[in-house]
Amino acid sequence: MNKFSGVLSPVLTPFTKDLKPDSKRLVKQCRWLLSQNVSLAVFGTTSEANSLALEEKISL
Repeated sequence: MNKFSGVLSPVLTPFTKDLKPDSKRLVKQCRWLLSQNVSLAVFGTTSEANSLALEEKISL
């Protein structure tokens, strides 16, 4: 069995000025975290997953 190791970071969901999810900024943020050897917890407990519509989650 593999054990977890390293850093696992919740990913904050960025929004545009008109309060729509900003996929470009999300991808940029995730790429930077991955470049730092950080694993991603997308739509984890600190993100806005509960506030997003299914279509918004799918688009991200």
